[in-house]
Amino acid sequence: MVASLVVLYGNAVLLYRVPLTWSRWWCKVAHAGLLLVAIVLSLLGVRAAFDFHSANNIPHLYSLHSWIGISTVTLFILQWCVGLGAFLLPWSPLTFRAFLKPIHTWMGMAIFILSLISSLSGINQKLLLTLNGRNGSNTEPYTALPTEAVFANSLGLLVVIFGLVVLKILFNQEWKNPEFEQESNRPLLADAR
Repeated sequence: MVASLVVLYGNAVLLYRVPLTWSRWWCKVAHAGLLLVAIVLSLLGVRAAFDFHSANNIPHLYSLHSWIGISTVTLFILQWCVGLGAFLLPWSPLTFRAFLKPIHTWMGMAIFILSLISSLSGINQKLLLTLNGRNGSNTEPYTALPTEAVFANSLGLLVVIFGLVVLKILFNQEWKNPEFEQESNRPLLADAR
């Protein structure tokens, strides 16, 4: 889930900020492709979580982490489908694309922030449940800071650092690619010809 909703998603939203010499067409294809891979991995992660809960008789969707996580994945899939229809396929009107672009950008940042929150709360939830003797675990308590706790805490810190770097880049107006800000509102398939 961290690989999909944090790393791949974060890199996908940065494609329009890093100083690449790629054409608009290649940036859009890479953006959509990275996000599609992230969707597949996040759906596999959700399925694995439900399977784990079923196998261990744990209720589904009982925690704040699960509610935020399922909401994030749902918004992500909706955002990707709307983005595909509005920005990549040739049938959407120019006025609709112009109207949708700021909403799409804002929702992308909101989904990224929700994925950070979901990842951090999931790491914390897993540590507290596993290292406090629940779920049949015979590990040391979390307060003893076993290897699992050090690894998970380090992962959590890396998620925070990565998230802050991505958000700093997104909010840095100097890093906006003026070519993409001034782009025509033609759909992707019109550019491919």
